[in-house]
Amino acid sequence: MLRHLLNDARLTQGGFGTGPLVRARARRSAARHLPPEAARRTMVRDRLAALSLQDPVSGDGLPGLRAPPGTDQTVGAIFSGILQRWGRSGPATLTAEESADLALLERLLTAPTAEAGGLATLFAQPDAVLGLREKVTQATLRRSVFDAEIAAFAAARRAFERQASASPADLDAALAAHGVADVHLWHRIVAEHDPSDPAQARAAARSAGDPRAAPATVALYVSRAVREGTLATASLAGDDAPLRRISVIVDRWAQAPERDARIGLSPPDAVATNGPEVAAGLDRAADLLGRPRLPVPQGLFTHYPEAPARPRPEWDLATGRMRLAPDPADYIDAASLTLA
Repeated sequence: MLRHLLNDARLTQGGFGTGPLVRARARRSAARHLPPEAARRTMVRDRLAALSLQDPVSGDGLPGLRAPPGTDQTVGAIFSGILQRWGRSGPATLTAEESADLALLERLLTAPTAEAGGLATLFAQPDAVLGLREKVTQATLRRSVFDAEIAAFAAARRAFERQASASPADLDAALAAHGVADVHLWHRIVAEHDPSDPAQARAAARSAGDPRAAPATVALYVSRAVREGTLATASLAGDDAPLRRISVIVDRWAQAPERDARIGLSPPDAVATNGPEVAAGLDRAADLLGRPRLPVPQGLFTHYPEAPARPRPEWDLATGRMRLAPDPADYIDAASLTLA
């Protein structure tokens, strides 16, 4: 994976070949905003050093593997490729102009999106450097997903080992004790819970209500509450707990509609047409209970074509216990791993 990035840094002869990265006039105007030359060389050295860092994956079933490259390694690979094309053996051999160009490139590769476009105009090949930035962005996301997978797997192993000496607990208590965000477990709980079981109902609300839950998980929770009659039955009985739970979940959705987790549904349009029915169900429940009507989040009931949630077959939702040890294959995308 890093070898591809080294090759990508070549780009074309006019810009990333043997010539400068940054337009001369742009470099002069940006010079007063750059750190001193010694600090620039240190930054390049640190980025290159990240390439040699080993990040082994520990745990049963994961021998001889290391994590995918993240931000630092990807930027280091890009820098290494550029130095090779320039014929430089290391940071000490860079000219002052070259170290300035790399400092500006490092800034572009790691800057917030709103700043990247403006920085790109300083470069001889704006589209090319933005392409490299996209590679860094994708590597950062891939590593973030991997770190979450590893954390979820480790938490599942701890839960399995802990339950051997623990008294039986219900699903909501087990989920509260889990201690790690597992968006795939949350999705399974929402999709498969028995709403007539109070502990499972609480666990499903906890799962959908977490700000890190996938949008598909939130959509499925609200759809199930309306379509399966749970909300209507409770409202007719004067029980406002289900509506209050949905109110909290909807409010959190409205505050953070763009979430990192991406989980698909099968079929992808499973909830795409549910918006009007959900809106009517929420309105009716609010009227029955004498509460203000809830706004239905825009864009929640849509297509979800992403990969489905990873299985969590070891969890028994009825008891909140794990029937067997977690399998790393259910948690970790093997394609993201490399040999150590």
